Amino acid sequence: MRARRELAICLWTLDRPDEAREHFEDLLRLDSSDGLGCRYLLFLMLREAQAHAAIEKLLASFPDDHSTEWMYDKALWLIQRKARGDDVSNALDAAIAANAFLPAYLLGRKALPNDTPDTLVERH
Repeated sequence: MRARRELAICLWTLDRPDEAREHFEDLLRLDSSDGLGCRYLLFLMLREAQAHAAIEKLLASFPDDHSTEWMYDKALWLIQRKARGDDVSNALDAAIAANAFLPAYLLGRKALPNDTPDTLVERH
């Protein structure tokens, strides 16, 4: 499973998103609890492709995920989609509830620390 996840990341990095997406989706089928966090990478990939129906399905598959990444990704996607104000407001409230410290960094009100953790995928 981990090797297949890494293969999907490599395919995505090599600009072969359709192949990568198939692997991520199959990994989620094989492990519906998503112990490897494939949903986060798949979400980013789907957002790049503007695959809105697939994003809605993915979000619906993990309604109990209240992680910072999931909540902020969802809020950003709703903003990009120009969703209803109430939907965006609720999503932002949920994101801030997940991590109230992040907005200060995003808005430049607080400097990022000198030592930052490595990211899962580096995209340029």
